[in-house]
Parts: sequence; structure tokens; C-alpha cells
Amino acid sequence: MRLHLSALKSFYGYLDDRGLLEGRNPVERIKAPRVRRRPNDRLRANEDGALLEACATEQEKLLIWLLRWTGLRLGEALALPVEDVDLERRVVRVRASKTDAGLRTVPIVDELGAVLLRWIDGLRARKDWRPDMPLLATRGGTPWKEQYAWRLVKRVARRAELRITGPGLLASAVTPHTLRRTHASDLINRGVPLEHVSKMLGHADVRVTQQAYAELEDATAHAAIRRALAS
Repeated sequence: MRLHLSALKSFYGYLDDRGLLEGRNPVERIKAPRVRRRPNDRLRANEDGALLEACATEQEKLLIWLLRWTGLRLGEALALPVEDVDLERRVVRVRASKTDAGLRTVPIVDELGAVLLRWIDGLRARKDWRPDMPLLATRGGTPWKEQYAWRLVKRVARRAELRITGPGLLASAVTPHTLRRTHASDLINRGVPLEHVSKMLGHADVRVTQQAYAELEDATAHAAIRRALAS
């Protein structure tokens, strides 16, 4: 309904600007229905740990840990070449994103560093090795397909018995974007300022981060209030 009303307002606004309406704009005073924001689907601490522990292959561990500890969008991870993973400076350079704000560098935390090092050493041992090959490369040297990555995340989540939606091996509500929201919420609850989290996610507006990605736990807010009152 909101989308239909938006289209009608644009259409009648166009007519009104050109003096083609007789009388008042018929949709000018119509208010769009309010949409309730979906709850953040981040993983809780026990779910987070279970997912990380449920990885059974090197491919699973690389993808799950990369998304969880960097907050990259899946498309950004799939487009990432090895040469943009700087293990010496411990940063990932994101040079392919859906927005200009998405072009950024993301720190490689200790939890992820060893996983990346082991994986990249394996890529360097391949006959088709080249620095610009995709980090998530198939046997043919091409990037993984998005559908393959989605299935991999859901398979690991189902194995960890997280948010099961049915009997299938991929029947879990966990998605790659769940890991992005988990990363953002984890940073917020560790005390990282919202502006920094927004920058690391590649958001142009911190409101997007606050409303849809980062969730402050009550315990974190309570502890901050107690510290402030005690000082």
C-alpha cells in the first residue's frame, strides 16, 4: 500500500506541477500506513558460538568466519580478490560495493587472521594462482556463486540447529545477512561508537545502522548507566 501510494503521489505531483489537475491533488492528504520495523535477526551469544563451531570444512569456516568477523555484504565478499586481503597490515580493502560509502577498509581481527592465512596459503599452492584471483574461488578460478554461498551458510546453521524452519538440510532462517547484523550488534555491545560501526559496514547514514543492523542489549545499556551514575 505504501508503494502504491508513493507511485500515485509522484504521478499526481507531476500533473500538478504542469497545471494539469482540476482542483486539489486527490492524494495530497492521504497518509501512508505505518510499517512496523522487522526485529533484528542477529545471533545471540550462544547461537553465535554454535554457528562458528559447526563449520565442518575449510570452505564453510572461511565464509562463515569472514562474514561474521568483518560484516561484509555477501556480494562484497564474493567480489573480494586475494590481493585486497592485506594480512601484513591486517585489513581488508573493499573496492566493489553497491554504494560509494561501501568502499572502505575493514580490520582483520585475531579470530579471523589465522583462518585467512591458512586459506590463502592453500590458494597460493594452486597451479592457477594469481594475486587477483577471487578469495572465494572455485576450482576453475571464478568467484563462488551467490546461491552456493547462501546454501553453505544455511547448511552450517542447520547443522548447528539454529532457527530451524523445516526438515531439510538447509532449513534454517539464518542467512549471510544475519552474520552482518550479528557483527554490527556485537561491536555496539562491546562499546564501539555507532559512527565507527556504520563506517565499517559501509553505510552512508548512521540511522541505517542504528535502525536495521545494530541492536544494543539491555545489559549493555544498564551497565553504562551504572558506570555513569557511580562516577
